Amino acid sequence: MLRCWPLPLVGDADPYRLGVFPRRRALRPPIAAPYVRRQLDDRLEEALKESPFVLVFGPPRAGKSRTALECAGRALRDARLIAPTDGDALGELLALDPPLEPHASHAVLWLDGLERFLGGLGDERFDALAAATVPLTVVAHDPDD
Repeated sequence: MLRCWPLPLVGDADPYRLGVFPRRRALRPPIAAPYVRRQLDDRLEEALKESPFVLVFGPPRAGKSRTALECAGRALRDARLIAPTDGDALGELLALDPPLEPHASHAVLWLDGLERFLGGLGDERFDALAAATVPLTVVAHDPDD
């Protein structure tokens, strides 16, 4: 159900397990290239600190996932990352009783490819997100923008 277990700190998460495309195709697992800051990074970091839902959009392969992950790692460095594999997994995670406890002061729900997760989010699921035991920031984007 989750792309990473145990739940990593946002800044420690493996970008390739979260949907970040490698900088080039390789036969062996790629090594993450150094991140190059973008003009929007400061605004995105502020949005991540202040908003419970942040949507990142842009053209395909523009670096949305990597930018969102890097900014979240700086803005919410003590947050645990919850990255469901798809909409069904998200629905199951939100229906857990007792709910998933990230054992952190903050959590980030990572929805890489927002459209894939919409089926797992009904009104009652949004209520479950609002009732989370720790502050939660939803970070979403659609890779096909």
